[in-house]
Amino acid sequence: MLTGSYRRVERFAIAVGLFELAFFFVAWAAHPDADLLLAGAVDIPFRSPGYLYLSAANIGAVIMPWRIFYQQSAVADKRLRPEHLPAARWDTAIGALLTQLIMAAVLIA
Repeated sequence: MLTGSYRRVERFAIAVGLFELAFFFVAWAAHPDADLLLAGAVDIPFRSPGYLYLSAANIGAVIMPWRIFYQQSAVADKRLRPEHLPAARWDTAIGALLTQLIMAAVLIA
């Protein structure tokens, strides 16, 4: 990683990130009650100030401006051309979806 090669750093980060997939197995092993999960997903206390404060904190922690700059630097470091952008968008969308699924698995576990 100290060589400055973006490809090496990216591959190392992906390898480390793959360990997070273990949370899917941990969540399944916890045997969560499906009815309670569904009830918790539907019964959202929008009028509770504490819930709104927690929601604002989560949004602030997840949607960070530095990520926009990181994404742009990743595009520049990979030397992507305009014809590569659709694949890069899919890569970003799939990564965002996967991280949210992992977060849900962590909460269930």
